[in-house]
Amino acid sequence: KFSNLTNYFCNIGLADSLSIAGDQTNGVYFKGGNAINSGNWQSVTSNASTTTTGNSSTAVTSDWTVGQIILNAAGTSVSFYIGTTLANLTQLANSPIATNIPTAAIRPLFSYSNGAATATIDLFTMNYPLTTIR
Repeated sequence: KFSNLTNYFCNIGLADSLSIAGDQTNGVYFKGGNAINSGNWQSVTSNASTTTTGNSSTAVTSDWTVGQIILNAAGTSVSFYIGTTLANLTQLANSPIATNIPTAAIRPLFSYSNGAATATIDLFTMNYPLTTIR
């Protein structure tokens, strides 16, 4: 939940580093910003700084938001979903993404930049049932 959507930038998902104002070197994440995709969410996969980005028509809001990233068991495809509850998640455009899936180790990522504004995370969970050793 964001307190202010003026002059902001955010990345939420999994990555190997923290780049506050740009793309991650390796990662799977949601990207948002008032100057990005008309204020709508983007889905991003990044492998060795080469990215694939999907533009959605789902607006970033200051309401509570649920995001879900699903990597298939083979590690070859990533699907992105967003909504206000788990019951109403919508798959983002250009999802699933099957290119630039990271092969490097990644970890939870949350970055938000906006001067005096705040961002609140209520819950972050991970489920990792891959069948291929990475």
